[in-house]
Amino acid sequence: MAKWLIAVILIISVAISFAIWSATSFRSGREFCPQTFSIRSFEYRLGLFGNQRVKQMDRSVGTCLVGPSIANHIATYPEAGNRWDLVEAYVSTTDRDGIAMILVRYLESTNKNTPWKLEDWSTKYPDLAHELWPRVQTAAINKCYFAIPDMIARAFDKPPVEKFCEDCDRQLGIAATHQINALAASRWSPEIRSDLILMIQWGRMWISEHRQLLDADQAAAMTNAIDQATTKLETIDAEN
Repeated sequence: MAKWLIAVILIISVAISFAIWSATSFRSGREFCPQTFSIRSFEYRLGLFGNQRVKQMDRSVGTCLVGPSIANHIATYPEAGNRWDLVEAYVSTTDRDGIAMILVRYLESTNKNTPWKLEDWSTKYPDLAHELWPRVQTAAINKCYFAIPDMIARAFDKPPVEKFCEDCDRQLGIAATHQINALAASRWSPEIRSDLILMIQWGRMWISEHRQLLDADQAAAMTNAIDQATTKLETIDAEN
């Protein structure tokens, strides 16, 4: 009788564990490629009994989110260098947005009943579109998605093209400073290290080309951010 009871308890425990694993191990979501303005979906399961190793990762083929009136203004990069940023992830009934959702929300609503009809706007104002979209792409590639809404809003004000370029470039420089400082202050990980190297390289390139767009305090803040982040990176690499 005791053995039979133990066997029943074990069977029930295994069934419950399997049910919990089935409900909580499934992951799905979407990713965005800033080099191509494409989006794709993914799904996978984690291993049994808390094993975090991914089982059977499936990804769809990426599809471009934009039409020619936008796509014609973004740069083309070698496919080998494409990166995919998280748009959204679903875990059971919970979902969370990734940083790329900031841009994807604009691109997916472009032809819907929203103020952001970006395809139509880009067709109507090609000169501004020619300056906006490369800068949006640059911000996305350097993971400064948070700078994009202000650039799009500024473009919709229809300023003179030259003034628009200066405003956006200045904004990108300030965004780079904030991003470098945030990454340098983050908990260290291989991904943070990779992102920080990317931002330091971009920051150096930006300030060498656009320093005149910043006032003295802004230029000093950017230079200090780059120098301090570089020092931290070198120190941690030396320790490891």
